[in-house]
Amino acid sequence: MVRNKSDLVWDKPGLLRNESGNSVRLDVSALTGDGLQTLLTTIGDLLRSKYGQGEGALIVRDRQVQAVEESIRNLNEAERHGGGPLEVVAEDLRRAGTALARLTGRIDVEDLLSSIFSEFCIGK
Repeated sequence: MVRNKSDLVWDKPGLLRNESGNSVRLDVSALTGDGLQTLLTTIGDLLRSKYGQGEGALIVRDRQVQAVEESIRNLNEAERHGGGPLEVVAEDLRRAGTALARLTGRIDVEDLLSSIFSEFCIGK
């Protein structure tokens, strides 16, 4: 559980643990930033414990490389636009998601047909 506004209610933001040592509550302040680094670290630790470090991805086709590069480009744009209008950031994130969807196989029919016709020789 994460509680915000610790700067208004609680004396000092922190991580509360139960008797077994597991985290049960984290107090943060979005206004002052207190506790946010602990929150990020806790989320990272949780993901690593649940999913491990993961395996390295093997990218073997040009379209895979292009999808990863496009996704990274759009994520960088979203970060660059981070202080701007949310619509702009959302569009950057949508484009990054679309690129990843092509990489993972979740693509629309037009993309699939374009891929088939560009990579394979189809006779008459």
